[in-house]
Amino acid sequence: MSLVTHLVTEPAAGGELTSQYRYASLACEVLTCNVPAVLEKLAAERSLLDQLYSLLERPAPLNPLLASFLSRAFGLLLAEQAEQTLMYLKSKQTFVDLLLQHLGTSAIMDLACNLISGIAEPEARQAALTPERQANAAHVLVSTVTCARQMAQQLPPGERELNPLVATVES
Repeated sequence: MSLVTHLVTEPAAGGELTSQYRYASLACEVLTCNVPAVLEKLAAERSLLDQLYSLLERPAPLNPLLASFLSRAFGLLLAEQAEQTLMYLKSKQTFVDLLLQHLGTSAIMDLACNLISGIAEPEARQAALTPERQANAAHVLVSTVTCARQMAQQLPPGERELNPLVATVES
């Protein structure tokens, strides 16, 4: 499916941005217009998923526009073809590492949030987020805030400042 190729291909430099990303944008719109046959084909063909996934395998920082297209496509796949999409992502040993590597790209953060909240089917949601993983994630967040607060308390009062990570977690 050449739509996937357009979605993950860096455009040639030069010219207007709208013309550079025209095909990628159109491909994203077609792939994410929620047509069951398109989503079934995309979720069922590993080579197409591999092509989408290949964008995550690029070094940071990712192209933010292409990353947003990828996030939209995987987000819809997670919502509509959750079981197949999750099986695919679980088969990728590097998926979590790549997500963490690219969290600086806001669209990848959106994709991570979709993994947590965007899965409609209860069974698939449970398969993606087991109670142990949720407890571990909560523990990491609480430990991060506690540790940062303790470190701040050890500084002289004039030198204390709010850790930006803690501020984000607390907000």
